[in-house]
Amino acid sequence: MTESWQTPLLRTALLLTTSQKHAEKLVARALAARGDSKDAYFTLYRRFLSPLRPSRGRRAITVALDHDGWSEGDVADLFGWSQAKVLRMADARQPPAVEPLVPDVSRLPTLARRYRARRAILLSLLMATPAVLSPILVGNVRVITWFTGRYSPPISYEPPPRAEELPPLPNDSIRYAYQLDDPFDETGDQYQWHVVTTSGRRWVLRDAGRAARDFVISPDGRKVAYYSDEREHAVVRDVATGEVTGLPEQFDNLLIWSGFSLDGRYLAACARDPDEDAVVIDLQRGDQVKSFPCGRFGGWSPDGVVSFSGKTTVTRLDGSIARTLPYEPYGEGRTSPDGRTIAAHAENDKVELVDTATGKVSRSFPVEGLDDVRAWAGPDAVIVSSTCGTCLLDLRTGTLSHLQ
Repeated sequence: MTESWQTPLLRTALLLTTSQKHAEKLVARALAARGDSKDAYFTLYRRFLSPLRPSRGRRAITVALDHDGWSEGDVADLFGWSQAKVLRMADARQPPAVEPLVPDVSRLPTLARRYRARRAILLSLLMATPAVLSPILVGNVRVITWFTGRYSPPISYEPPPRAEELPPLPNDSIRYAYQLDDPFDETGDQYQWHVVTTSGRRWVLRDAGRAARDFVISPDGRKVAYYSDEREHAVVRDVATGEVTGLPEQFDNLLIWSGFSLDGRYLAACARDPDEDAVVIDLQRGDQVKSFPCGRFGGWSPDGVVSFSGKTTVTRLDGSIARTLPYEPYGEGRTSPDGRTIAAHAENDKVELVDTATGKVSRSFPVEGLDDVRAWAGPDAVIVSSTCGTCLLDLRTGTLSHLQ
């Protein structure tokens, strides 16, 4: 296997995932499916994309057009989209990502051989057992999309109920948020963020979702940070009053990698480039706290910001290192509302619970086709992206439920 396409493929995957390990996994599967050729871009992009994750589409559009240099027609072919959809999303794409350093491709040949062997075993089993294919015709089992190599559950589409606009909630708080799974957009709210409160009520915030940014909830559920489509600016909203306050301009592009402190006073954001400093704002005083180096943002612990960059680090607000943990997640990781546990995307499609004080894994949960761990939903559940779409993982029982 030559390295002619490995380096550009891995560079693209790093821009898409911001994680070396996740990017290696993505590229290795693309190489296993397509060989060391330019065709591997088809598998790479389509494995990254999900019809139930519109924010991924916007990130992929940015990388394909502004980094890889594909034309809009090429992107339509790559993604399997109409040109009209590509043009529409290209107009709303986020600023170009920071160019990564030359990536390390040394692990790719071994990983690609491993995935190629798995595909060969699966193919031989299917060819030897034609009866396995018959249930696919009636949609009773998961089908294999050979072009992308992904497992996709059969979906009988039922439009989700339309939610009401989020009002001021003086006697309630937000438990979790997600972007609606409405692939045919019959509600008109496909891109908007929906929130579920502690009382169990679902609302929609139609001012948030068109831009490729996250929706950040304070641990007590009384404040949210998001990119306002109407104001074209990052804001904080008070859940009780509905009052909206603007954030410094740095947060316009950093809300994907940010989170509130445990007491809700501070909002920290880490840049996509691990060499750039974190930005921390004191929401009570409205000014910036001293910046400090920060890898991939993981959240807050009781004594500082948790980040991942080759290792798990807890950094105090003065920039000093509180501790370094002997753990790094395979993909994304998020801290719990009390800051004592990390829910991390581990290897072999597992969610691991890691103690922020010791770095020890307390429990793990297998999740088929796990893409990433997105956020906590209260103290006993996390939101994940997997073959089930956007799902809620109950940490008490290990069961998954689809969010709609």
